[in-house]
Amino acid sequence: MSWDRPPERIRELLRIGAELLVQHKSGWLDEFTRTFLSSPGMEVSVSEPVLAAESERAARATILRWAVSNISDPGAPVAPVLDADIVDITRDLVRRGLDELTVTSYRIGQNAAWKLWVRLAFSLTSEVDELEALLIVSAQSIGEFVEATLAMITELIHAEREELLRGSAPERREVVALLLEGAPITRERAEMRLGYDLSQTHTAAIAWHTQPDSELRRLEQAVGVLVKCAQSPNPLTIIPGAATIWVWLPGEVTVDAQTLAERVRDIPDVCIAVGSTARGIEGFRRTHLDALSTQQMLTRLRSSRRVATYDEVRLVSLLAADHERTDHFIHHTLGDLANESDHMRETVLTYVREQCSVARTAARLHVHRNTVIRRLARVDELLPRPLDTNTLHIAAALEVLQWRGAT
Repeated sequence: MSWDRPPERIRELLRIGAELLVQHKSGWLDEFTRTFLSSPGMEVSVSEPVLAAESERAARATILRWAVSNISDPGAPVAPVLDADIVDITRDLVRRGLDELTVTSYRIGQNAAWKLWVRLAFSLTSEVDELEALLIVSAQSIGEFVEATLAMITELIHAEREELLRGSAPERREVVALLLEGAPITRERAEMRLGYDLSQTHTAAIAWHTQPDSELRRLEQAVGVLVKCAQSPNPLTIIPGAATIWVWLPGEVTVDAQTLAERVRDIPDVCIAVGSTARGIEGFRRTHLDALSTQQMLTRLRSSRRVATYDEVRLVSLLAADHERTDHFIHHTLGDLANESDHMRETVLTYVREQCSVARTAARLHVHRNTVIRRLARVDELLPRPLDTNTLHIAAALEVLQWRGAT
């Protein structure tokens, strides 16, 4: 492809700027990610952890490709490439009927990247003529790169739509989407198309990958373990994207999170969130939303727990809805206890759960009662207010910390 070579000085500025992006990509890309994901129009992606993670990876990969190309040949046209991250997010959005969000997110990402690049450009030169030329070349380079990438993505969208139309999966996803949105579809029609009794009791679950390039069979294996643990045959499963499986377990089932976690331990990079148990079409919707809330909480708190149930996190999900306020609540309530050892915090939580009985706490923790008494005395030294005067708030703050640092 022929192109008008920018002046050598402008090419040098482009190269220096691109090198700075690559060399300091962590800090710069973190700032870009915050701007990108918080922009109007990204609400749908941000609301679901898998989509948010895929969107972030695809946006970062796109920026780095442009920067690396401008290090090797500054100002030259940047060839678009659809790497795995871009393909994953595009396929997932198409499968969820969110095709337009693919293009929208690229425009939003382009704007976010441009704002940061302009700031960087101003740090490279104080000469007005150089700065003007640098910004003109940069705008043309970024614009042409994004347009060429979007052209390839559009072809991918068309191919993915055609593939979906050849199978029955789109119909099942469409019915489930209607049910979750509360759209006017009769129970009889939905049951016929899903092959699933909606009048019964259900417990929903969401299984998802935490790493890119993971195989769908791992998710399917994890779902199989879930079904076996719950002893609930004939579940309804929907694959809304390459990295997620939605499940509805029929009947009155109980899912023990600890047992399930032990059985999926050998399946890498898979997490499972289990919703409440509810009946009927409204229950079908409610239990899925509860599973989604559980998934979002695990992701928001960056918990190391790979399995959680809604009953476990119901209170914590409310407390942790706002990250900044949650941090303030924890440190205001716990003071120095927030930074103490895990066994000290575990002692307090166990003490509260055992209705403030030293004997039962010692038995549960398998320690001597004097050990519990010494720990509680130390806890009162660390807390802003004594335990017996602020028990409820202290226990709630410790619950949040337990999920943040859970193992």
